[in-house]
Amino acid sequence: MEGQALLRQLRASKAVGRTVINLDTLLQGRESDDVTLQTGDRLYIPQRPQEVTVLGEVYYPTSHLYDSKLTVSDYLKRSGGVSEKGNKSAMYVVRADGSVSPPTGWFGREAELGPGDTIVVPLKVDRVSGFKLFSDVSTILFQLAVTVAALDAIGVF
Repeated sequence: MEGQALLRQLRASKAVGRTVINLDTLLQGRESDDVTLQTGDRLYIPQRPQEVTVLGEVYYPTSHLYDSKLTVSDYLKRSGGVSEKGNKSAMYVVRADGSVSPPTGWFGREAELGPGDTIVVPLKVDRVSGFKLFSDVSTILFQLAVTVAALDAIGVF
């Protein structure tokens, strides 16, 4: 049910048409970072945010004031922690500049957060492999056949 609702939501969403740029390197005049604007394009530079937002499958999705001493785990705790439906191993961080990175780096080191970043904890989707499904169905059929044979042996049929 939840998977179908998520699929409908994804199908209904539209691309926002945003491009992530690093303004600091762009202003340094590095030609490889240059962005060509076309008619109708708009450059929007938001005010410096003061919060870190936690969204998705946590007990209390909300924004918290940014504190450079806090880690991803600290912000998750402040939002009540990951719910039973949350997939902690698939969570990611959307940076204030629009780029996306996983919350853990090499050797399990947590990503550094900055003001305006968003921690997203996606829904845990249980997948059933084809082999597991085949194994479960064949086990049920085998047990059913044994039951029928036993009932036939005692003369029920």
